[in-house]
Formats: sequence, structure tokens, C-alpha cells
Amino acid sequence: MTVENNSEDAISLDSAFEILSHTYRRRILVVLVQHDSDIKFGIDHLIQASDRRDIELSLHHNHLPKLDQIELINWNREEDTISRGIRFEEIAPMLELLIEHREELPGRQRYSDENSG
Repeated sequence: MTVENNSEDAISLDSAFEILSHTYRRRILVVLVQHDSDIKFGIDHLIQASDRRDIELSLHHNHLPKLDQIELINWNREEDTISRGIRFEEIAPMLELLIEHREELPGRQRYSDENSG
């Protein structure tokens, strides 16, 4: 991911679209935007039992490290919890638009904190 890890530089629109290009990253960020900023939740909140192993591997080795590195999330590896990072508010307006217009978007994906597949 090409986002600079510099809190002084705003996330560009292109970088925001790149961040949101994968369903797992969108789901993680949408759950965070729908809850209070202090919430922490476990990875189990995002995964259905049927695909558990593959999704866990993808989250732990790809998506969570990327989001943590660019400070959109705080990922506590020991407790396996996620909370909003210091740069989360930079992408929150895009997430709110996704949620607000979910029925109009291609694929009509659900953007909720439910355990969706």
C-alpha cells in the first residue's frame, strides 16, 4: 500500500480508494465507524465459521498490518483486538458515504457490523 506513514500528510483520495478496495479492509473500517471511538473488538467479530482459517490468515498477514501501519487502526496483536487509529478520522467520511448509500452501490454489499459473508 502506498500511503505514507506520516501523520502530517493527509491520506490522498487515490490512497483512500486503494485502502477501501478490499472487502476485509472495508468491513474492518465500517465496524469502527459504526461504534464509539473507544470500542475495541476481536477479530471473531468479522469472521464466519465457514471460512475462518483462510480469512484469519489473510487478516493477520495482510490487511490488519496494512491498516495498522498507516495508523487507521490500532491492532493489539497480543489481545487480538482492533480500535480506531490516530488517522481514522481521515477516512471516516468515505466510510459514512458507503454506509449511507449502500443500496445504490454496485454489488449492494452490506455495510453493517453484522457478521456478513
